[in-house]
Amino acid sequence: MRNAPEPILAIKRNHFKCSKRLPKVEKSMNVFIKGLNGCWMRQTDLQRYRDLFLVNGHTIVDDPAESDLILLWTCAFRRDYRDNSLAQIERYLKDYKAEVIVAGCLPDIDQELLHQHFKGRVLNWRDDESKIKEFFRTFNKTLGEIERNVSESKLCDDVAEYRKQHPDKPASFADQFIKLHISEGCRFECTYCSELLAFPPYRSFSESILVEACKLAIEKSGHKEIMLLGDSIGDYGHDIDSSLPLLMQKIKAIDAGVTISLHGLNPAHFIKFFDEMASFLAKGVIKHISLPIQSASEHILKLMKRSYTRAEIDRIFTLFNDIKFAGFETHLIIGFPGESEVDFEETLNFVLRHRPKYVLASGFMETFGAPASMLPGKVDEDTKRRRLREAGERIQAAGIICNTDDSALSAARFHTLNHIDIIPKEA
Repeated sequence: MRNAPEPILAIKRNHFKCSKRLPKVEKSMNVFIKGLNGCWMRQTDLQRYRDLFLVNGHTIVDDPAESDLILLWTCAFRRDYRDNSLAQIERYLKDYKAEVIVAGCLPDIDQELLHQHFKGRVLNWRDDESKIKEFFRTFNKTLGEIERNVSESKLCDDVAEYRKQHPDKPASFADQFIKLHISEGCRFECTYCSELLAFPPYRSFSESILVEACKLAIEKSGHKEIMLLGDSIGDYGHDIDSSLPLLMQKIKAIDAGVTISLHGLNPAHFIKFFDEMASFLAKGVIKHISLPIQSASEHILKLMKRSYTRAEIDRIFTLFNDIKFAGFETHLIIGFPGESEVDFEETLNFVLRHRPKYVLASGFMETFGAPASMLPGKVDEDTKRRRLREAGERIQAAGIICNTDDSALSAARFHTLNHIDIIPKEA
């Protein structure tokens, strides 16, 4: 979260050049900010960077050709996104005269690889507050003083129709909801996860701020479908004497018509709050839930250090089926080290039996530094490709929407990610 298809680019060692000139921060700069992130959660970080430059007297521009400074938030949660970030760094260095600063996840996930290709200034996520103070000594306000906009307005009612009408604008499934960013960071230790190398310590955002932001968004738009986003939303509240169910209850209390969707809920957290989640489902509070299982093989789940068992995910999905709740999706990692044909079939048959609405099936992509990179039993690339292709074909033949690394949707996402050079000027 995979086959690994051939890398999106052939990385050339020592190919990237240093930035061509350094702006003088004493003067007002034109700043271009670009997110290369594959996840929705980083939008609040991009917003804070944008607001930081604005409040310190600089200008945010939509065209990198008009900029004095280009800030790239990189993504490296898996190999294809890492390679794409490296390719985009190269593109911006080649095509524009401004200084390029590399920010985001790549600097911590693979510092050595980035250094081999980029010699400019690096603003890694974990140390961004101190790095910004170091890089921009004349700033009157610090990043820590910039408020986070935890809510984003609903963009459309139907994302597929929106994409047809606006092919030049980015849109995702989450844009059909008011997005509420409730936390950052993750407390799990999954062996394949590269993001743990970049995440700051887990932090729940203020319950009162979240509820008020949600209330204002509903009042402003009239929309009442809310999606909760975070790197690990089930951990919400552990550090502020709250919990995910408590937050959901307070959001639901805003208006009787509110429905809540949960993005990326770890099955272990569903089990932890099983009775509360079952009650929310029975009352129609939950409209959609993304519950990545990654595998349905007990053997593979243990190697992944996923904090749940095969029996527990079977209990969850059986609940969905029994109450005829169709609004659930899941994610799979195919070809994880040690995965046998039996493990693969067990996972595929589990999905076909429980029939989620959507499945994201990704081939395992190894990240240097993640514990899974040291596991024995590597699955060869041909086998991963064959299993991934078979999974996609069998899942789609059962009438379930399935997206894989090689799908047209994945290719379209990279195209949009790389070619939409605008972030909204308004929060």
